[in-house]
Amino acid sequence: MKIKNLIKILSSLIVIVPINIIGQANIFPPANLQFKKHNINQVHNTVTNYGAGVPTYNTNDNVGIIFNYPPGSNQELTKVSGVWLGAVVEGDTLVTQFADYEAVGGGGRGERYEVFPRFNKNDTIYVKSVFDDIPNDASSQYYFDDNGLLDSRYLPKSAQDYICQYWDNKIVFGVNQAPEILEDHVPMNARIIQRSFGYDFFLYDKILFTEYIIINEGLKIWDDIFFVHYNDVDMRADVNIASVGDDYALFDQKRRMIIWGDMPGGVDGTMINDTRKAYRLVGGPSDVNSPTIKPSFMHWVHSEDVSNDLEAYRRISNNIIQPDMSADIPTGASTRGIYSVGPFMPTQPGDTIRFVMATIVGDGYDDLIKYADAAKTLYDSDFRVPLSPPPPNFSLISKKGKVVINWEWKDEYTGTNPEDFEDKSRNDGNIKDFEGYRVYRSSKGPNGPWNLLAEYDIKNGFGYDIGLQYEFEDNGLVNGIRYWYSLTSYDIPEVVSEQLTIPSLESPKVLATAMAIPAISKGDIDEDEVFVVPNPYRGDLNYTQNPSWEYSTQPGRSEWFEIDRRIAFMNLPPKCKISIFTIAGYEVKTIDYEQGSGSPITYWNLLNKNNHTVASGLYYFVVENPTGANQIGKFVIVK
Repeated sequence: MKIKNLIKILSSLIVIVPINIIGQANIFPPANLQFKKHNINQVHNTVTNYGAGVPTYNTNDNVGIIFNYPPGSNQELTKVSGVWLGAVVEGDTLVTQFADYEAVGGGGRGERYEVFPRFNKNDTIYVKSVFDDIPNDASSQYYFDDNGLLDSRYLPKSAQDYICQYWDNKIVFGVNQAPEILEDHVPMNARIIQRSFGYDFFLYDKILFTEYIIINEGLKIWDDIFFVHYNDVDMRADVNIASVGDDYALFDQKRRMIIWGDMPGGVDGTMINDTRKAYRLVGGPSDVNSPTIKPSFMHWVHSEDVSNDLEAYRRISNNIIQPDMSADIPTGASTRGIYSVGPFMPTQPGDTIRFVMATIVGDGYDDLIKYADAAKTLYDSDFRVPLSPPPPNFSLISKKGKVVINWEWKDEYTGTNPEDFEDKSRNDGNIKDFEGYRVYRSSKGPNGPWNLLAEYDIKNGFGYDIGLQYEFEDNGLVNGIRYWYSLTSYDIPEVVSEQLTIPSLESPKVLATAMAIPAISKGDIDEDEVFVVPNPYRGDLNYTQNPSWEYSTQPGRSEWFEIDRRIAFMNLPPKCKISIFTIAGYEVKTIDYEQGSGSPITYWNLLNKNNHTVASGLYYFVVENPTGANQIGKFVIVK
């Protein structure tokens, strides 16, 4: 080992493990914990920068569904999931659990997360895309620099890469949902770079890949390495159902893949189209299908959780393939399971090993198997996937009852102009394959559903031959309502052979979205006419549909609650104070308003200054303008 590498390893160990301060243990600065959700294709799954597939640390915010399929449904496909890494280190059997749950009633330690990012603001989840500006010297060997920043030469794998790093050391994410030092955890001293990505191409749109690049930053050799995927499942037809207990696990011997499903009926309902999910290790430091690399498959209920490293290592290395769980008889208990592969070659200090896991969803068994085979084929091809052109940059201008969308290319834009994009994966020679643009609108949210408003294409004998345009005016909108817009670009079909033509590919709608609120523009009405919408406000009307005036105002929550009621004060001056009074002159609420870059609107949720709901009646409002041009108006609430 080079002296430089040895110094780097020793330095990292010193920095990562803090010293107890004057007898007070576990004193830490705020941790930079984050999560993001993939939505590039049909696998809407959550990733974190501490290895676990669940943002458990986020206790003050409803994060919504962790693993959602089909997108837009209420189905939840997991509770806790993550990787285990096991090895023999100088005769000691060690297992680091990225995620685990040990039944407290059985003497276990509850939720267990034994990897953690450093206390470095740079240890965040980075988002990159093949459509970004990519330097000529970009390479798959570049990830993070010495300061923890993503290297500028990082080479994206897909249109939506999430990249982060974290460490296995004495700092863990313990049961109290805060960083702590667990004395019963013996670390392997591993640094883990995690990259997750997926594709919206129709052959691969039910697959999400996660790559784990694992570096031995300790001073000891790792022998007999096992790579494990753990899942505490809790699949259910509706995320709001608290009771679960009829999940089942199967093992596909041919593909060395664990399959999870939920039995029909029961307290957690019936999954749409027999939804199933699977986890398959498609790549490792050596051939994952080699006869010397053996799988293990085990499932158990909560009373049989492991409680120490020795027991965990025995379980992941025993080469036992348990019988499949019955899909007809409910287990009546919360099911966990592991899929383990190994042993892999020894890893010296400073060396790196790499694993690639595919997360797959499907409608029934046959659909799942089709995508599982596609996942391995795609990995073996080094992820050679046909690409759409990148989406265009665009701007929105809100006006009275309308929004103007403009996507004319500007020099200050980053990325690639869709019309200049080259798809070098094509086999028909049409590398510069841009064909046109599409404009979409949604009144629900940035994930749709989307309505096509307009389409413009090159006059070349393909498609509608409308000709390209770069601006669209969306008229007939309701002032004060949120509207989301997405712009996409698409290409011409690719003729691979006489028997095979790849259809036209369109950029993912989620990559280029923006929200606008049409409102009264200055000059449309008298400057002093501040007004309220709706007026009267009627409590007997459903304001959540056609279009959605009211909606969940808490991130991750989809249900409407009483606190989501609202009226809007429109055409406000740039800075003002709004005071609301009853007809008897009692002050109900004061709102301080300062306009940013959006429309001159602010909202009130019909709660008074004591956070109590207001009653029906006639109300007055006073708008105090720093210029002295104060205004008075009135509105009615009927409940």
